[in-house]
Amino acid sequence: MNQKNNPEEVDLLQFFSAIGQMFGNLFAAVKGFVLKIFYLLIDTLLYFKKHYKWLAGGLLAGLLLSFLLPDTGKKDLYTGKSLIRTNFDAQVALVEKVKMFNELIAGKSFDKLATELNITSDEAKSLKKFKLEPVVDDVLLLPDYENFLSVKDTVVYKFIPFDTYKKNMKKNLRLNKYWDLTIFSTQQDIFGKLNDRFVHLFDNEPDIAVKKENYLSYLKITKEKLLKSLEEIDSMRNVYNKVLLESAKNASGGSTNIVVSADKVKGMEHPYDLFYERGKIYEKLSKISSNQNRYFNTLIMLNKFPDYGVKETGILDNKHIKYTLFGFLLVLMVLLLRDFNAYLAAYEKQKSIRQ
Repeated sequence: MNQKNNPEEVDLLQFFSAIGQMFGNLFAAVKGFVLKIFYLLIDTLLYFKKHYKWLAGGLLAGLLLSFLLPDTGKKDLYTGKSLIRTNFDAQVALVEKVKMFNELIAGKSFDKLATELNITSDEAKSLKKFKLEPVVDDVLLLPDYENFLSVKDTVVYKFIPFDTYKKNMKKNLRLNKYWDLTIFSTQQDIFGKLNDRFVHLFDNEPDIAVKKENYLSYLKITKEKLLKSLEEIDSMRNVYNKVLLESAKNASGGSTNIVVSADKVKGMEHPYDLFYERGKIYEKLSKISSNQNRYFNTLIMLNKFPDYGVKETGILDNKHIKYTLFGFLLVLMVLLLRDFNAYLAAYEKQKSIRQ
């Protein structure tokens, strides 16, 4: 008596059979595509071999013309690049400002562009493009990450690690402070003239100017208070020193009540912990000085534009290569048009025979 197959086993066999057929069809399609590409390449090589004399003639004619004809191409293009850090949430304004510069160039509004950049109209006409790209780099982001955490609760350390902070910067460029700004110009010595203008680009922007003024005023006032506290602590310590000296003079064979340990000094000033408070103030002063240097301008040019731009070079900037390639392509186009015309004539002939 024949044993009947389990329905579940039959279903599994059909499933795996379908999977195998699917992969087989996929591999066959990939193989067919690769073969088509291969045959197309072979046909192209055979076509070049068939007409190599004409194509070589086009190359030679183009090369000869490159020596005979003057170069009437576009002017040389130069680039200057600067790495910029934005403060006081000026990154969005920077993106909009660069967008406006490009629109002025496209609209040939060179007088207005000259006014914006504090240069002459002729210099403004030499500017061809402003390119702004975000920069997300660990070395640059770490100080900002530390400042970000310094004003947050300690719980934030666990919920916003540095990798998450960096990922958010990449995802939302409106938060990113670092930008590569590249300027393209036909005038090589224009770039150094733009440094001062970009440093003060947002001095007349009310919202940004208020943020800058408030923060720098806060740092200044806080620094003055800390310096005053430091003076008071030093004054108090001088008083304690005098008292200790007097106590030492008056003590006959006794001892003063001062205990020195590895981490602190215990004595008359111990209840006020002046050594510890003095150290804390110095740490805060150091932080404030660092922030004053870091935020003294809205735009900080970590590296300025060079005085002279770098010439943009490409394969088509070479006159001889450009004319030689043009000669080759021109002959190839003529050959293709001739073959296409022959194909149309043959098709027309066959069509007339069928009719």
